[in-house]
Amino acid sequence: MSMVYFFVPGKVQGKARPRFSSRSGTIYTPGKTKSYERQIAEAYEAQHGPCFEGAVMVVIEAVFSIPKSWTRAKKAEALAGKLPPGKPDIDNILKVVLDGLNGIAYKDDKQVVLTQCKKVYADTTRPAGLQVNVIPMDNANGYY
Repeated sequence: MSMVYFFVPGKVQGKARPRFSSRSGTIYTPGKTKSYERQIAEAYEAQHGPCFEGAVMVVIEAVFSIPKSWTRAKKAEALAGKLPPGKPDIDNILKVVLDGLNGIAYKDDKQVVLTQCKKVYADTTRPAGLQVNVIPMDNANGYY
């Protein structure tokens, strides 16, 4: 089976911290995070990706829009890679993607043995969002 590439358009979100219910004392995932995880799963399913059995690698590129309010010089610095994108933190981006694909692209995220995640600013040729590749390790020759 070959790799599955998909794109989740829009503003990149990270996994929010779990919330605690003061009345019942239960722990829950915020609705905004659940919704984004569902959006990730739907984007994967739209590519008719399989549920991989063995080890997989997940490659993520989080593409951020450059704020329109920035000066031309600051925009140029961002495009040149001199200004790193800010929030969300890269580990939270990774967590939301892995959790969103859990049970969809793989049975359990313990199957993910290698990841690559980077944050970049969008240039004029591509929109903001998440670009994700799920690669079974038997096909990851150039990556592993």
